[in-house]
Amino acid sequence: MDERENSISYGWDRLEGLATEKQVFIDHDLECEKKKEELRLHFADISGRFVRWEKHICSEAENAHFGFTLDEVAKYAPSIKSYAQEISVIGPRKMQVAKEIFNELKDVYGDKTKNVYTEETLETIEKSFHEVEQSLGKKAENYKAKMTHLRDLDDLCQKLAKLVQPFIQYIELSMTRIAESTQDLNGQSSLAQELLASTSGEKKSKAIVSH
Repeated sequence: MDERENSISYGWDRLEGLATEKQVFIDHDLECEKKKEELRLHFADISGRFVRWEKHICSEAENAHFGFTLDEVAKYAPSIKSYAQEISVIGPRKMQVAKEIFNELKDVYGDKTKNVYTEETLETIEKSFHEVEQSLGKKAENYKAKMTHLRDLDDLCQKLAKLVQPFIQYIELSMTRIAESTQDLNGQSSLAQELLASTSGEKKSKAIVSH
């Protein structure tokens, strides 16, 4: 009887020991799965934020307004460069955070399954940052084109002002001569017609010379 009881007791003890060992493995596996789930959610959150950040930067670059006048646009130049430099630092830093989470999930915990919480991967994140770089490059090109256009307009306006200024001075001088004339109305009218004819003649001469 004692031998049988001892055998049964030994068997129970053995089962308890095996159950304890099994529970240790189960607890470890459960903890790993919980950690994997946390990392999957964390990566989904980080990658989602990165994609939203990328879309915001690209939209902002596409709709950038540099100003209306040459002076306004010229003052925008430093911010173009500093902003691009800032993004060149922030972007890789954000990607590194995502990369660390992704690598911990795959390398440390050996997760080879698809993340059900996001379609993003390290490859799609790198592609998104490449689109950011392209959009900033396009923004710089648009800014350069805007500056060139406004400089051309400014040069044209200055040339036009040089051509118009003598004519304005002549008109002002003619008005002064007519106003200070002691002639009667008929005489002043004749003087005005003479001055006008003289102006027309100068215009024709300049037109012939310019051609």
